[in-house]
Amino acid sequence: MDDFFTNLKEMRNNPYHGKGHPDVNNIRDSFLQEMTSFYETGILPGLGSREVKYYLENQAARLSVKGLELRKRFETEKDDMTNELIKSRSPFRATLSIRDCEVKTDFVKDGKTIKKIRNGGDFLYCSVLQRDGEESGEYTCPNCGHKALLPSFQDGCPMCGTKFEMPQTYPCVTNYFSIPQPANRRLIKKILGFCLIAGIAGGIGFALYFIIRYIFFEGMNPILAMILGILSGAVAGLACFVGCYLTCASIMLIAFIPMAIIQTASAADMAGTGSAKRKTEAAMKKYDPEFSFEFFEGRALSILRATAFSDDRGSLGVYRGTDDLSYMDDIVNIEYRGGIAFQRCGIYNDMIHMNIRAFMSDTYYRDGELKIFSDTFDLEFVRRPDVQTDIGSSVHAVNCRSCGASFDAVRQRFCPHCSSPYDLSGSDWILIKVDKN
Repeated sequence: MDDFFTNLKEMRNNPYHGKGHPDVNNIRDSFLQEMTSFYETGILPGLGSREVKYYLENQAARLSVKGLELRKRFETEKDDMTNELIKSRSPFRATLSIRDCEVKTDFVKDGKTIKKIRNGGDFLYCSVLQRDGEESGEYTCPNCGHKALLPSFQDGCPMCGTKFEMPQTYPCVTNYFSIPQPANRRLIKKILGFCLIAGIAGGIGFALYFIIRYIFFEGMNPILAMILGILSGAVAGLACFVGCYLTCASIMLIAFIPMAIIQTASAADMAGTGSAKRKTEAAMKKYDPEFSFEFFEGRALSILRATAFSDDRGSLGVYRGTDDLSYMDDIVNIEYRGGIAFQRCGIYNDMIHMNIRAFMSDTYYRDGELKIFSDTFDLEFVRRPDVQTDIGSSVHAVNCRSCGASFDAVRQRFCPHCSSPYDLSGSDWILIKVDKN
């Protein structure tokens, strides 16, 4: 709860409180459109970070093996609520952008929808990373030093022909997740609109009834009848609006109570998430003054997703554990439930060990059945204590410390050119233990 009020204070101090920075809003909303398109066409979102694209590629491969299709639609409205939290470290600016968004999820098997997920409304969280001066789009070949616009390097260096892993481009969305809202603001707006229409229709109807009756059947003066009819219609319209609204509100309250109970019960196991940010940052500040909880949270989720959807975990650079994770081979979708709990952090064998508990909602497909479980994972990450947080780094494009070749250190633990091992703990977090409770 203390983290909630800290974040709320930071948001209120933001000059764009309640509406978000226009540039960030545009990046976030464009990314959501790309995501909806991805689930229809298979074209990866251009604004997605390498971590996001890697996750989506692996998930698509897993779904294909299972003979399933996943279709998601991210639906927003112009006047939806939006807000943001900002962390900057030159030349990077990281923004956690929050907005109302209705996420509709369908699982399809052999052309038939076998599962629909409708929350009615969600809070969507997007981590947007920007870099100063990135609009120039210039890149320098790591082999010959040739400098040109980034798109010209898509097929390798145009000067020397060297092939290499492309660096991360900016701006990009490094992480995203959604949490169901207990009350659907869109539904409330629709109900208000319905009640307003009902009130206007009721008022006009009563006014016409009053005027026609008292002019043609009671012989009242037409002007007086019209005045009294308009006044009576206004009162009747207001009464109709209030009565309609109270009725709808009562129905909503009756429906909301069990929904709130269900959501509270589903989150009952998420003890300790409220103070996770404060505890995690307090534990890490003595090793890394620039440590960011939001950045670590995104990294942890990316590594967990990469591990879950990998078909060769022994070759992964981000996972070094020996756990039996065969149950993860049936996971077809992973959703973050919006909280991690801090457990412990300390130096062991000259490495920082960070233990957290992550709360996820995972969809499994086994024996022709699709089932959703609230999974709790105890995760242990390690990193060298002299490594400092770099919010703009990407472990998808690294250079071998032996031969200098570029490769994806998430997919490969050994350099594909000289076979030298690459230890990611010297630059970022790696996962060494996964326990599912």
